[in-house]
Amino acid sequence: MFMNDGVNLTISKAVFSNLLVSKAGGVIFAKRGSSSTLTELNMESCNVTNSSARLSGGALYVSDLFLVASIKNSRFTNLMSSEQGGAFYFGDVKSVEISNCIVEVSSSKEGKILFSSAGLGTFNLNENEFYCQSESTVDDYYDNYISQTIT
Repeated sequence: MFMNDGVNLTISKAVFSNLLVSKAGGVIFAKRGSSSTLTELNMESCNVTNSSARLSGGALYVSDLFLVASIKNSRFTNLMSSEQGGAFYFGDVKSVEISNCIVEVSSSKEGKILFSSAGLGTFNLNENEFYCQSESTVDDYYDNYISQTIT
């Protein structure tokens, strides 16, 4: 999907499942300097299941000083990344709010659920439930997936 600069993105009542990306952001990759620049990201009443990123942000990878992100009333299940943020990776962002969400079975080297680098403006976590695991990795997932696919 191509978007012009300054776009507001709202995702509501969406279902994402069985996502496997080779870099970052299983569902959404938003970074200043990429092909488009978001100014507002709203995700509400969504369900993300089995989402894996080879690098960071099993579900979301967001890094933009001007971005306001709001994630509400959503469920994230079985998420993985090899590096940072099993479910969410937030780089330099203006503000993030995660409210009334459930994250189950999330795994990563750093930040099993969430990883945030320096430069974060405002960050609010309200009435969420977070559950994670630490044994499996995305590399295990890739190895199992690839070997099952080839044979």
